[in-house]
Amino acid sequence: MSDLRTTAQQALEALEESEQHYGSDSALRDAIQILRAALEQSVQEPFAWMSIGGSIWRNKGRDDDVPLYTRPQQRQWRDLTDEEISDGREQLPTEDLCGWSFRKGVEFAEAKLKEKNA
Repeated sequence: MSDLRTTAQQALEALEESEQHYGSDSALRDAIQILRAALEQSVQEPFAWMSIGGSIWRNKGRDDDVPLYTRPQQRQWRDLTDEEISDGREQLPTEDLCGWSFRKGVEFAEAKLKEKNA
């Protein structure tokens, strides 16, 4: 475990202990959630290893096998915020012509989510 990861883990444990003893507020809960997410994302395992003889293995076989590469880090899905949803509602007409405004709302949401998660 790297020094930074060890320090982040210790900070998370201290925050969780503080929450148990003194109660919690939104800033403390947010800090705990952010640290947990960062620690979960920061672990990357080698995907394959190569032996000195040049053979490639999916599972690590020996201690002298060399990691070739790692899996791409998973990105976290980002939902629309309440503000973005309100902005989308303001762009839609108030009358509903056979579901037209609903379809336009879906199109807006799809486009905005693609933009945020591209």
